[in-house]
Amino acid sequence: MSKKSNILHIHKKIVLEKFIPVSYLNEHFDKSQRTYQRYMKEVEKVIHDTERVLGIGEEHLSKITYSDEEKGFILKSINNKQDSRELIALMIQLKSITPFISSNVIQYLSSAISKIDKEDQPMLLDYLDQFQIDGEATPEGLLDLQQFIYEGKRISIEYYDDDGEISIKNEIKPLYLIYQFYHHNLVYIENDSINQMKVVDIIDWQGKQFEQDENNYDDVCTDDSKDLIVTRLRIENGFYEGFKRTFPIIKEVSITDQYAVVDVNIAFEDIFFICCWAAPRVQIIKPNYVIELFNNRVKLINQIHHD
Repeated sequence: MSKKSNILHIHKKIVLEKFIPVSYLNEHFDKSQRTYQRYMKEVEKVIHDTERVLGIGEEHLSKITYSDEEKGFILKSINNKQDSRELIALMIQLKSITPFISSNVIQYLSSAISKIDKEDQPMLLDYLDQFQIDGEATPEGLLDLQQFIYEGKRISIEYYDDDGEISIKNEIKPLYLIYQFYHHNLVYIENDSINQMKVVDIIDWQGKQFEQDENNYDDVCTDDSKDLIVTRLRIENGFYEGFKRTFPIIKEVSITDQYAVVDVNIAFEDIFFICCWAAPRVQIIKPNYVIELFNNRVKLINQIHHD
């Protein structure tokens, strides 16, 4: 391999893995330690050029240093610490939802941890060890179902019902996927009613495109995200000023001395939180299925706390 090819090879590996042992360099290039040092200086220059384009200041540019203890070259950058913070934040969020994650997710997180600062790895791996391996495999249909939601398709599914028998549902409208009670669930509309089922119970699925009326509030309507729902809310004026600084208002339908009636693009989880926390200052006017979904969620919570 030429010198240029060697440098490109090293650049790719150290950017991805943040560390290259000398044993790896000897195996692939069989050069002297001094040559490896020169290679690292060249790689460092390439990384610096990219970082300057991204607006990173000179004092924060990455450094490639040799570690006698690790017997290899380590890439240290300000971005590494940011990656560590994002990883621990992600795991904390996961832990707040469930103590169980699949072995594949554990492998994915372990791989991500291996690519950040070595000094942060023991702490992050220790936190990862606090999760328990989920005995239930990640449902195969998750990706396809989310794609159907993204593309705005109705679906037909074959599934196991409560009695363990195989049943079929045709032309249901998937709304979103949610992780609840340690299971992935599909929330959908069938015959103007909101329902949900465990994704793991779904055996087969097929999607069908349908036309969406932009003015029909019974359809999920989005601008940038299929998880957002155009919802009409009635909001007390004293609460509205803060609300509109947080959520994108599509249309102010009417404004009175007491209330603002507005159409807003908002996720259902935000609707649920706000309408519970700020009740009765915020009320859902339409679409009807969002009102039904909200009421069903409230009933479920009441049932859980009274059982």
